[in-house]
Amino acid sequence: MIAAFERLTRTTTLPVVFDGHSLIDGRDGLLEIPSTVFAALSLDAIAFLTADPAAIFERRRLDDGRERPTRDSATLALHQSLAESAARRIAADIGRPFHLLDGDPTGRLASLLAD
Repeated sequence: MIAAFERLTRTTTLPVVFDGHSLIDGRDGLLEIPSTVFAALSLDAIAFLTADPAAIFERRRLDDGRERPTRDSATLALHQSLAESAARRIAADIGRPFHLLDGDPTGRLASLLAD
């Protein structure tokens, strides 16, 4: 993944938004992605997008294209909190700013990309 990201972004001058996860929810529980992975991507910042756990539950319920563990809204809320904490830690570990995006993040994300 890191090599592909580097190859695809090497020649662009446009801002790149990498949609990644700080935690992966698998059959064996949560797996935190190490800070070293994000450091290798040479990111300028870490942004964390929050969403209503009930909406996440509904999107996951309707997504039959991916196999993933079934989680209720309360568990998804806990996972989101843990993922946010992990993202904050990753940002601190790699010395990059952290931005929390909630609600409709379009304007805020556009503002971050313009900076």
